[in-house]
Amino acid sequence: MKQRILIIIENAFSFAGTENVCNFMTDCYGPDNEVIILSLKGKGDTFYKFEHVKRIISLEDIGASTYSIIKHVQNINPDYVFVISMGKLSVLYAFLSFFSFKSLNNTFACEHVSYSSFPWYVKLLKIFTLRFYKKVIVLTERDSKKLTSLAIKNLKISNPVHMKNIVRTEKPKIVLAIGRLEHQKGIDRLISIWSLFYKKHPDWILNIAGTGSCEHQLIDQVKKENLEGSIFFLGKVKNVDELYNNAGIYAMTSRYEGLPMVLLEAKSWSLPVVAFDCPTGPREIINHGEDGFLIEDGDIDVFVEKLCLLAEEDDIYFKFCSNIKNTSNPFSVEKIKEQWKMLISE
Repeated sequence: MKQRILIIIENAFSFAGTENVCNFMTDCYGPDNEVIILSLKGKGDTFYKFEHVKRIISLEDIGASTYSIIKHVQNINPDYVFVISMGKLSVLYAFLSFFSFKSLNNTFACEHVSYSSFPWYVKLLKIFTLRFYKKVIVLTERDSKKLTSLAIKNLKISNPVHMKNIVRTEKPKIVLAIGRLEHQKGIDRLISIWSLFYKKHPDWILNIAGTGSCEHQLIDQVKKENLEGSIFFLGKVKNVDELYNNAGIYAMTSRYEGLPMVLLEAKSWSLPVVAFDCPTGPREIINHGEDGFLIEDGDIDVFVEKLCLLAEEDDIYFKFCSNIKNTSNPFSVEKIKEQWKMLISE
């Protein structure tokens, strides 16, 4: 039986990991159901295609207030609601539902940032509100265990890896980083790492794709380090596949994450990764010493050391590339699609 499914997201027109997951969810549900996206922000063309979506409603585009979410939900009258949250949206939606005397029995909260990364007052709000949802979908085992200890119903569903079955025979001298240019993503740390790495490997370049509020600050940092000829800010890139395909190593220096899609995308392109062991996500994706390196959070010297190792040692580099296919099984598309579909058949 065809069901009406509503996905609520902060900005369906953006190009970050949450929008990528939203796109995947529409692929899971769209062919057999009626899928509608309600976006708080954004207008114009979406970055992702959302091929199986009946319509996208943007509150910003129609001049409606964020606080009118519940009114729009009632007009749509969905069988199931999925709230994709980077932190505040699941809390806000719960409170708006309480004030409107609307039950959350058909609503799933999809949490895309680790619980441990929030300040204490946000954690308290999460503890109070998340227990009213039908179920909370989390990305990592660590978050699942934490919510279970708080008596909050939850299920871990990882992000998927769409394997490209690439066999790498060359090592491009390009390190790649993709993400919003915000404090969370730690690009400032990556630039500090690059200033040390580049002294040993001046024939390599660093490509950084993304936009954000820290862009000018990061460009100034690059200038102060005299790295203008080796670090390139690419902005918002439509064809990120080309970036992954042309890169030699992927680097991630985030201060915190959920389950970073960029690491899964890097795996899909058989691209070795060096990443800080931040909360949470990298530890569940990277198999240290098999398909990448997991570095103690903040240890810049070891990060540089492992980047140099991959740049210098072809045997290790190509072994990591070939190992990735075997270490990606837990993130298979079909397995994860089935988990999403089970939620609306329970």
